[in-house]
Amino acid sequence: MIEKHFSPRELAELSGVREQTLAQWRHRAKKEPSAPARGPHFVKLGRLVRYPAASVHAWLSQRDLAVTPAVK
Repeated sequence: MIEKHFSPRELAELSGVREQTLAQWRHRAKKEPSAPARGPHFVKLGRLVRYPAASVHAWLSQRDLAVTPAVK
């Protein structure tokens, strides 16, 4: 089964954290790998940045934010 991944825009809408802030956190993680992570784990698929759903849910639960799945 393929795991759901969130785009930066989707994560921003879900978490209330601006896309620019997420980008700054990714840049910091790349620049300082030993620094504590600010945002959820991300992966790069070519030029695309994606956040695995499991990482997003864990990160949101650490921040005490509930995840409400969108109905489509």
